[in-house]
Amino acid sequence: METRDLILRYGFVAGKRYTRRQKLKFLLGFTQDLEELGWRTEAKETTEKNLKNVNLYIGDLGKARVIAEAYYDTPPVSLTPGAYRFFSVSCRRNERMYAVIVPMLLILAAGALFFWKASASLFDEAGRLSRAGVLNVAVLFVLLALMYKCRKGIPGKRNVIRNTSSLLALYRLAEQERRNKRLAFVLTDDGCGAGLGARVLKGRKRRDQIVVHLSCVGAREQLYLLYDSGTQNEAGLPGLLKLCAENGLEALDIRSKPDWKLEGFEGADLYVAAGRPEKDGFFLGKKQLLEAELSEENIEKTTAFLAGLEKILR
Repeated sequence: METRDLILRYGFVAGKRYTRRQKLKFLLGFTQDLEELGWRTEAKETTEKNLKNVNLYIGDLGKARVIAEAYYDTPPVSLTPGAYRFFSVSCRRNERMYAVIVPMLLILAAGALFFWKASASLFDEAGRLSRAGVLNVAVLFVLLALMYKCRKGIPGKRNVIRNTSSLLALYRLAEQERRNKRLAFVLTDDGCGAGLGARVLKGRKRRDQIVVHLSCVGAREQLYLLYDSGTQNEAGLPGLLKLCAENGLEALDIRSKPDWKLEGFEGADLYVAAGRPEKDGFFLGKKQLLEAELSEENIEKTTAFLAGLEKILR
């Protein structure tokens, strides 16, 4: 499938994966596409703290040496100021909170203004229903319906970079390595929340397996490999760093960033993301985050790196 067709399909037609219905619809389509390439797929649902999570497992997780992971859910509309911060559950929580509170306040303000200016009794002086009163009741029901619809926040529309671009990289890799039993792919849920899907994957993987997490790899920024030298195999580090250099990824050891506060960063895993390191964290500008076009060069670099990683581990 051409990249343009993939972007249209998963970036726009199935570009919102915010509600459970939207997520399941996307998973059904992606499953069919991967099965047509000859991959075995399995969708598994888990529940934690009354939150339902559905992960899609592609390939033989038991035989795989490298597991490439990307979250498939999409974020709420971004109403928080500043750049997107990676590895921050608290920032993602605030993002969702703003997406709920701001629309609710606007609806309440609109309702208060309407009833202040146009409030009327439901019945006229003759005891009959008044038109103005019926209009007031209709407006009240509309406001309640809007509040109910916004109770979980408003979904964002521009999701090509976060995280559709990473899904496209996985699809390209699955297309190229369709007979490779040492590779597996996992599409995780709740990546725009507390990362429940990634925690479920952590419980299923073996200690000798390497998980590579992808996030925003299609952004028009430098592509980085973030790793923890303190928990990585020292013997394998030279080969890993050489592979990064060969494929245009800049390797970044988080041990060199003691001021960074990283939430949900697993030291035994690897992370590929496009962004920029700053004094207090790893960021992607809001303009780059909301772009409708992605960097095909970064997609190619990501797939080449993942394919090469499996080969150097043989």
